[in-house]
Amino acid sequence: MTALSDAAHAEHEGKVQILLLGDSTTEGSIPRIIKPDGPHLETVLELLLAAEADLPPCHVINSGVSGEYIRRLIDSGRYDKAIKELPGL
Repeated sequence: MTALSDAAHAEHEGKVQILLLGDSTTEGSIPRIIKPDGPHLETVLELLLAAEADLPPCHVINSGVSGEYIRRLIDSGRYDKAIKELPGL
């Protein structure tokens, strides 16, 4: 975590907040249809990060949206809104 500046470090309830933004791959639209109970990307990432003893506790928030692309993410204001709503910022 040393590569992150304090400005990019959101902590809430003792956990580092990790926000996932992206398209259907991030959202996991097909896995959520096939296996609704998961585990899904955010849970898998939390488990993998928790297995690393030298990392702080983490909470992964998946805000992926099918069909998303970077220009719309920024131009629509969704990026700024998602960051502002991130607990700990």
